[in-house]
Amino acid sequence: MKPETITKSQFVAGERCAKLQYLSCNAPGLRAPVSSLEQKTLAVGQLVTAAARERFPNGILISSLDPEQALKETQQAIDAGALTIYEPAFCYDNILVRVDILSRPTSSTPWNFHEVKATTYSNISKEQEQEYQNDIAIQIWVLRNHNIELAEVYLTHLNSDCRHPDLYNLFFDVDYSEAIAPMLQKIGDHLAKQRAVLTLVSAPEISIGRQCEKPRPCPFSKHCWRAIPSPSIFDIPACRKKWEFFNAGRLTIDSLSIGDFRSEIQQRILVCYQEDHPYFDADLISQELDSWVYPLVYLDFESIDPPIPCFPETRPFQHLPFQFSCHIQGKAHAPLAHKEFLFDGSDDPRPAFIEALLEAVPQQGSIVVYYAPYESTRLKELARDFPQYTDGLLAIRSRLVDLMEVIKKGVYYPEFLGSFSIKKVAPVILGETASYAGLEVSDGVQAMMTFEKLKELPAECEERTKLYQAMLAYCKQDTLLMVHLHQWLQDELSGKGIMIIKLPVSRCSSPPLPSTSQTINHVGAV
Repeated sequence: MKPETITKSQFVAGERCAKLQYLSCNAPGLRAPVSSLEQKTLAVGQLVTAAARERFPNGILISSLDPEQALKETQQAIDAGALTIYEPAFCYDNILVRVDILSRPTSSTPWNFHEVKATTYSNISKEQEQEYQNDIAIQIWVLRNHNIELAEVYLTHLNSDCRHPDLYNLFFDVDYSEAIAPMLQKIGDHLAKQRAVLTLVSAPEISIGRQCEKPRPCPFSKHCWRAIPSPSIFDIPACRKKWEFFNAGRLTIDSLSIGDFRSEIQQRILVCYQEDHPYFDADLISQELDSWVYPLVYLDFESIDPPIPCFPETRPFQHLPFQFSCHIQGKAHAPLAHKEFLFDGSDDPRPAFIEALLEAVPQQGSIVVYYAPYESTRLKELARDFPQYTDGLLAIRSRLVDLMEVIKKGVYYPEFLGSFSIKKVAPVILGETASYAGLEVSDGVQAMMTFEKLKELPAECEERTKLYQAMLAYCKQDTLLMVHLHQWLQDELSGKGIMIIKLPVSRCSSPPLPSTSQTINHVGAV
């Protein structure tokens, strides 16, 4: 059944991609399940909007989800002289919008419009900014046609310069009046096109494109991309020209050559795809691993990133570590010792985290992490915010070694499909038992959300105990897989694993790799 009313979110979707809007309205069953990241984004948005309302206290909340009732309550609030209304509803020409905040100094003065975004507005993409403009423009169009007089039109976002406990500057208002002016002149035509699309018998024929990825991954990508071969140009990591290749008809791996890529890693991955062979650079891996010093400490952090600063000197979305897992191996092939920490409280987790970390980590040996920039940044921030622990934290930071970088430089399997995430790499190399599929908490975003939920549950609650153990199991899995991946690398080097062979690059009809060696090492059967 084709909807007669277009909501704000449907309009914004239609401006991004007509097919996205059509499928959202007419085939919602094709949508991917809501991810943990989407759940977190929704929860954060609600939290930030609630905080923004505190700037305009004593407002009237239009809480009804029924459009007709919400429209009625909004008009009643306006007629009663309300100075601030939260979530007011307006409908014009079957376009329904809900405004975050309308506020005015007196009942006889124009309204100020606030669209609240749970972002610090830093480094936003042009696609994200365009979406913001479309979002606000359709609301202003409806309000003006409702004869709602407006003084200011603001996009209200979190201020990255804000520091707890001084939250007076938590929000920053950006005047969007000029930014939306061009869109306001075209909305009538755009709505006509959208309505025409929504009346089609089937979804419009629209090719995949950049709109599938930005400003966020499209929830219908699995449906629209079902005919894309695997691997393809989209499985070459960090390929900035992938859409240029696609639009030129060079989608398949066989249509590409290593001369198309400057990155040696990209070139290597392409050869692996074309030759259907894994890659293993024994010399490089041996050199990297030989620099690691026992005892080896395999370390992983989990953190929260509260949008509203809640602990001294923290800023919006600052990562605050609350958990770690640590496997320690005194020497090669020695038994493992495991130490772990999960903060169990509602106050700042960082002091207890730091003390437990400094006690757990030996003062000597290399500290193995997977994607070192994350742990390195957290340690640097902790050293800055807790100067009494600076020496110990920076000493740990100075000993970090990155297992991901070793694999990224020295190993590739076609089954990685362009990803070096441990969640992708480990099952391919170690087998499906090395996946996270059976864990109740299976990714970092879920860990963040579960930790917040733990703080809400009673101490003796059975569900809390279960979730607490699930958190420990997830973090432990991260460091245990690092141990197994390191062991796998050592086995390969010692000849206990799959035989290492060399495949000449000349077998590929492309220029050789720009390196001192004219061969690429591969793992495979002779």
